[in-house]
Amino acid sequence: AEIVQAGTSSFPPPFNTSGLRGDNVYLGFVDTGLYGAHPDFQPVASRIVHTYSSSDDPLVDEDGHGTHVAGIAAGNGFASGGTYAGMAPGASLMVGKSSFTTTDIVAATQNLIAFAESRTPPRPVAINLSLGLVAGPNDGTSGFESAINSLATGASGSRRLIAVAAGNEQNLSEHFRTVVEDPFGTRTIALYPLSSPSSPSFLQVDIW
Repeated sequence: AEIVQAGTSSFPPPFNTSGLRGDNVYLGFVDTGLYGAHPDFQPVASRIVHTYSSSDDPLVDEDGHGTHVAGIAAGNGFASGGTYAGMAPGASLMVGKSSFTTTDIVAATQNLIAFAESRTPPRPVAINLSLGLVAGPNDGTSGFESAINSLATGASGSRRLIAVAAGNEQNLSEHFRTVVEDPFGTRTIALYPLSSPSSPSFLQVDIW
């Protein structure tokens, strides 16, 4: 982060001249909200330019995950006297607090992008989705994945970037893939379900 922020990267001009601290860029988060009183996001009146929530106060984070993610991306380091700052401490923040249904995640992402596009001039925007979905084909073809991809693509000359977590449950071996070459062929797969402490009698298998 320090190398990029100092402008000493190996990128060609103009990217290596004045440093990249997120100035004039909007960073959006669709997560558990943001602890608005945290020193790393002060002053709130100027740093947080837009909020969205389908239910609770977006500047209340009961879980802490959204605040953690936002700190990595854009914390200004006030809490540590400048020792620990995020990648883009100069960015303006948009906070989306989600219920984590796929429709609400899409709605929140769309809302944040629309706000950035409505500014004069429209602002470049990066949206972070630090979340994962277990169900679905996980190959980019689901309705949710298509909707997020469509929002990220936007119109020609789009100033958008959407980053989505991937592989959060990789070590749990929840996904596997096999190919049936013959349209009428068969494959035999052995499944060894593990019980969950929270719901030991619940089992779900999603096949595409």
